Amino acid sequence: MLQDMQHRYDRLLEAPRSAPVSTSPGPGAPADTHVPRGDMRRRIVALLQEYPEGLSPVQARQLLGVDKSLQNTMKAMMRDGLLRRVETGRYMVGD
Repeated sequence: MLQDMQHRYDRLLEAPRSAPVSTSPGPGAPADTHVPRGDMRRRIVALLQEYPEGLSPVQARQLLGVDKSLQNTMKAMMRDGLLRRVETGRYMVGD
């Protein structure tokens, strides 16, 4: 079961990213912008693997096409050992 989950995770990381779709909800419709925590972290790690020199949270946000600031997310990922800070405001994949 663990191997199956790892295989699925690897396939997700290797899957090509589609362009962000800009759909605005109709009038009176609730905007569902919730993205599961693990999904965004996986997307950030996959993106930073493409940029070994590191990226700022603003650059990562623009490249991923999200509206939410990624500063707190990337700081938490650094705290959790997923990322390391190269310099103030620039992160790369952790060791």
